[in-house]
Amino acid sequence: MRLYRRVGLLQLGNHDQHRVASRWDPELVDGMNFLGQLLPGVGVTYNGEEIGMENTYITWEQCVDPQGINAGPDGYLEKTRDLERTPFQWDNSTSAGQHVHRSVFGPFLLELIRRMCVPYFVL
Repeated sequence: MRLYRRVGLLQLGNHDQHRVASRWDPELVDGMNFLGQLLPGVGVTYNGEEIGMENTYITWEQCVDPQGINAGPDGYLEKTRDLERTPFQWDNSTSAGQHVHRSVFGPFLLELIRRMCVPYFVL
């Protein structure tokens, strides 16, 4: 008979929950990720949380999540999962290096440019 040791899974965020930096203080993201990887078991980091990405504001017209669309213009922000599903911010190019079209999750670009370029440019 074999005995298998159970291994825990620690996951702070996922594509259906607001990003860690948006749920808690953005200053705590590095420490929370550090602890998540340090604790026993398997640590999982959701796309973008390793760089402290926050949720991005998206208008109802830009919403593509069925839950958000069904909630309507007044309640979409409470129901949509698009806010945490914005693409990973690889660089400060169009759509953060994810896509060549300007219309793909465009609102997060201004925040990305602000974060990446403030030391170099005054926006």
